[in-house]
Amino acid sequence: MNDYPRNLHIDLSKLRAQTLKRYAWYYHLDAKTTARADLASKCAQHFLCHYEVDEGEVLKSFVNFCQNPNATSARGKNAAQIPSGLQNRAASTASTGRPMKRSASSVGAGSGSASNGTVSAEPPSKKRKQQVVPEGRLVAAKIKDNWMLCRVVKYTKRKRVYKVEDADEMAKEKVTFDVAHDDLIVLPTEDELAQVRPLNKGTRVLARFPKTSTFYDATVVRKVEKSKRLIAYGLRFDGDDRDEKGAIRVVEVSAEEVVLPDGSR
Repeated sequence: MNDYPRNLHIDLSKLRAQTLKRYAWYYHLDAKTTARADLASKCAQHFLCHYEVDEGEVLKSFVNFCQNPNATSARGKNAAQIPSGLQNRAASTASTGRPMKRSASSVGAGSGSASNGTVSAEPPSKKRKQQVVPEGRLVAAKIKDNWMLCRVVKYTKRKRVYKVEDADEMAKEKVTFDVAHDDLIVLPTEDELAQVRPLNKGTRVLARFPKTSTFYDATVVRKVEKSKRLIAYGLRFDGDDRDEKGAIRVVEVSAEEVVLPDGSR
């Protein structure tokens, strides 16, 4: 942490990496690293940048944002529009023809594990209410570095973990995983979609790529409606195929398989 400002009398390196990443995104810092020490240095330097910063106001603004994630960010961007510079994705193999995989560093730091493994020790998010997801509900579950289409099997209150199974109908055997609450994003139902406003063009989302069970980062290009009901979104998936003009193709995805990265609606 050689770049950490010596004249700053608070130690941001004691914060969790997830918190530092959120701070870096909120203030649009150019922080492509995932190392906590380097993130702490970047955030600390923000306090001592070329223009005068009121440290108390900066922290107060950030805390207020954490308590109200639907509010606008420091530069007026929508909370769902995450800069691509902070999306550290692992490239998919060229043979799949699918977008790059969503990295665990994109949202949160926890990860699901197979039933006989361990579960993320990350404390519950303060942004999402700890409401128990009912059995049978479809969710996007973070399994290691990937967000997968899963179905909730049961919730163990004592361990505070969910047992989920792969919801891929083509799978011969159902594999189950233990997943923490913060590693689940509940997929909306048709009735729930009718009660919320459609996502705006340019909104950053997490969506299931067609004919796969994996969710990837994408950007909303348009909405598709039928009889005044939202049925799908036209999306551009990060790292997807490009046309002859170099533009990423637009793929239609059911609105029930498109969510905001933080799980809000």
